[in-house]
Amino acid sequence: MQIWAICLANGTGVWYEPYCGRDTSIEDRELGQGPNVVLDLIRKASLEAGCEVFMDNLFMTVPLLQELSSLGIAGTGTMRQNRLNKVPLPKKKEMEKKTVARGTSMAVYQEDRAVVVWRDNKAVYMASNKYDAETRSSCKRFCRVKRASIAVPIPAMVSEYNQSMGGVDLLDNLVACYR
Repeated sequence: MQIWAICLANGTGVWYEPYCGRDTSIEDRELGQGPNVVLDLIRKASLEAGCEVFMDNLFMTVPLLQELSSLGIAGTGTMRQNRLNKVPLPKKKEMEKKTVARGTSMAVYQEDRAVVVWRDNKAVYMASNKYDAETRSSCKRFCRVKRASIAVPIPAMVSEYNQSMGGVDLLDNLVACYR
């Protein structure tokens, strides 16, 4: 059984919605199942303007970000390449060529939304209506060629996502441990 959940950064559950296939009581806003789940959980958990949500690639789409912007809620998450629609970013195969250096990023902005592709070990696609794609910091990664840790530039939205997405992971871990 699957359960959709919205939780805090410390793993505390705010709202749970059991997934029952077609019979799941989620309002259809014609944005697809993932975005509908996010918007329904936000409504049921009574999140207000100024709140911030993080989600993985099952839920994130550009139309979802537009809807979140209209609600005044910040959204950030990883994206699947096939959900980019016509966003002019390089394809995954192009970004994963050996000629593309680790830490390379490219972004597209529209109004308050940003979509970025960042090269880590693999290409990572992300979108946000709060964070930009500027690389203000770096992260440590192991380089097999140099056999040492190197500093890799990381976009702000990727850094914030990595820090904030831990709540869902913690909730999943707690559920697995204390079934």
